Amino acid sequence: MMATTAESASKGASRNHWPWIEGGARLAIATLGAVASVAAAVVGWHGGAANTLGWLVLAVVWLTAAFVIHADHARRGAERTQMLAVVLTLTVATEVVVLASMLHVLVGWPPRLFQVYGEGNFIESTADTPYFQIGESKYGKPVIDRVITRATSLSAATKCILVSFDSTMRSNISVGLPIDLVSYEAGALRIKMQRRIDESDPYFRMVHEQWGEGLRRVFADLPDPNWA
Repeated sequence: MMATTAESASKGASRNHWPWIEGGARLAIATLGAVASVAAAVVGWHGGAANTLGWLVLAVVWLTAAFVIHADHARRGAERTQMLAVVLTLTVATEVVVLASMLHVLVGWPPRLFQVYGEGNFIESTADTPYFQIGESKYGKPVIDRVITRATSLSAATKCILVSFDSTMRSNISVGLPIDLVSYEAGALRIKMQRRIDESDPYFRMVHEQWGEGLRRVFADLPDPNWA
């Protein structure tokens, strides 16, 4: 009778400690979520050293989370462990979204460019391909490939686009004026330049004439092949 009473008291004492342990587990989950969100933000940020550090922190966080889940599985069973894993995942996802939004508002997220196809797949612009061109691209693409780099200014890119359109219209009668041009500066949150270019636009007429004359002049200056 005394042994049974002592055993019951021991179980009761253990049950009294569960709220404190569960509170610590919840705190650990919140901490892991916050650290994982910071790491995910660093991983998403462009930069070599910062990117490596972000992946390292993220790996440590998830290894710690796996250890906590494994220990919880041995202590409280599979059902509670699955619940803990779901809560941890939701916490990390929420923290990542909130922190990413705050970083975008406070310091500005580095801009990225994607082209999404109708099938759902996509490609991303890189340092070697700093632009995308949709529609008719056979005739106007060569000048863009030769001129546009990541260091090209917005005004120079606008000029290059007009030259590209002029080259396309010269070789493809299905492409023509007007051209609806919009220039947007990253982080400006407003359109600074919007213009419809038609046959009466003086700048586009100047580009058309000087580009054509310049090409003919450069071609004439090239020496003839002396292969005989």
